[in-house]
Amino acid sequence: MSAPKLQTQVLSQTVSLQGRDEITLQLDIVNGEIQRGHLSGRGCPEMLQLMQAWRPKLKGALESLEIPQGNTHSEILLREAILKARGEWKFPYAEEELCHCRAVATSKVDAAIIGGCRSVRAIARETSAGTSCGSCRPDTEAIINYRLQIR
Repeated sequence: MSAPKLQTQVLSQTVSLQGRDEITLQLDIVNGEIQRGHLSGRGCPEMLQLMQAWRPKLKGALESLEIPQGNTHSEILLREAILKARGEWKFPYAEEELCHCRAVATSKVDAAIIGGCRSVRAIARETSAGTSCGSCRPDTEAIINYRLQIR
């Protein structure tokens, strides 16, 4: 009788708020179970405390790995890393540029949301997206809702 074949994989996800905080999640998985989870990164004290608090939670089945529920920039970034590792990341807008009138990149709008903007109006003040024709406002709202887990 032969030993059961081990299915191993290493998942690694790095997400960041450009020029600020960054999280790298690395998971060693054997037969669907996390054998070793490693969380590293750089950033503000809140980010470092969150990583320290979450390290012991990186165990068990990948699909049952807890997802951060808060909406601080640290929790938003960790949620993204975990969802990407689980294959469940479905960002609601695929184009590089969100606001064509003002040539505002989607990444700039997303960074503003992660950084604390919580409304289309706040995004407009921060990035100028949506201040001309307004056709990008529904997409901006969709990104806000996705990032903040508003259904």
